[in-house]
Formats: sequence, C-alpha cells, structure tokens
Amino acid sequence: MEYLVPVDANNDTPLSDVDENDRLVGNNRKATYKVASAQAGFGRWHYLLLLQCGWANASDAIEIMCISFTISSVHASLKLSNSSLTWLTIVLFLGMMIGGYLWGTLADYWGRRRVVIFSLALNGIFGTFSAIAPNYGVLLTLRFISGIGAGGSLPVCFSYFSEFQPRDKRGMMISALATSWMVGNVIAAGLAWGLLPYSASISAYSPNGDQWRLFIIICAIPSLTSS
Repeated sequence: MEYLVPVDANNDTPLSDVDENDRLVGNNRKATYKVASAQAGFGRWHYLLLLQCGWANASDAIEIMCISFTISSVHASLKLSNSSLTWLTIVLFLGMMIGGYLWGTLADYWGRRRVVIFSLALNGIFGTFSAIAPNYGVLLTLRFISGIGAGGSLPVCFSYFSEFQPRDKRGMMISALATSWMVGNVIAAGLAWGLLPYSASISAYSPNGDQWRLFIIICAIPSLTSS
C-alpha cells in the first residue's frame, strides 16, 4: 500500500527506508507505509493510543488474575474438590491458547482493530456471565470462552499498537505497553484485598460466601469498557 506524504527538504528518513519506486505527485511524494509513518512524526496521538491499548492490556491481566484470587471462595461456595479447582485455572489458559491462533488468523482478514474490540467484548461478556454460574460445569465453560477472548486481544493488541509506532520510538512504546500488564495485576490485587473474605473456610451461607461473584463482575468491567 502506498501513501502521499508532503515533500520535506529537511527529511532525514534513511535512504534504505525509501522505496525505489517512490516518486513526486504534485507537492507530495508517493511513499511506502514505513516512510509515511516516519514522516508523520511522533506526538500526542501516539500517547493516546498507548492509553487505549494499555487499558485493554491491563483489562486482560485483571480478567486472567481474578480467578486466582477467587479460588478459596469458589471452593467454599460451590463445594469443589482440589482437582476441580485445578481445572478451573487450566481451562482459562486452554481457551487463550485456542484464541491466540484463532484471532491472530482472523486479524489478517478482518483487521486488527476489529478483532481486538470483538475479543475484548467476548472476554468481558462471558467473564461477567461466569459470576452468575449456578454450578461448576457452567462456570468452567464460561471461563473457557472468556479465555478464548483474552487469547485474542493480547497478541493482536500488541501487533496493532506496534504498527503505528515510528522506528526510533517503537521499542520504548512497546515496553510501556507491556508495563500496563503489571498495572492490571496491581488493580486485581487491590480489588481482591477490598472485596474478598480473608478466611478460606467461609461458608456458602455466610454474608461473604458469594462475594467472589461481585469480584468477578467488577473484574470484567475493564474488558467491557476497553472494547
């Protein structure tokens, strides 16, 4: 794909980045995407994109981490065995493994932005539904589908973000985007500290017995708001 960029006498784009077929069109130069991106420069828009993609990345971290914080509460509320709790954790990552390949392939056909939005929505919607799961089987299924969504938004979001970064800023900006994952972990831990009971031996009939359901709903909100 080619783009028209203004001719700049002070252009310092390396000659190695300029396609040999680039040519002048009026007051513009017909250039490849790489050259057009370099000519566009770096500014406020890139930081706004960092905030948007960073929030999407953090929302995935929150959604993935939330199940780890609810293990004790779910164990007491649904009367699950230790092996059942193990599968509750594993099934999310199985979904992510499938989702990563599925959404990565679809992104090449549908576009990365569309896939990121759809996968985030899938993660948030089924993450929310898992909070009202009446039994273990339904909870397991909903967390699996939520994982499929998370598996798509994570890699595709990074690909989408990096495409808009100029070469000399790309490493810095991708590192900043990766930092948002830790921000999500801190948010999830803070929510767990404030909402979940401290005792692992709670009863399903105690006032805090189903507090994990509220926690999961709140953890799904970032995915819904970033989609």
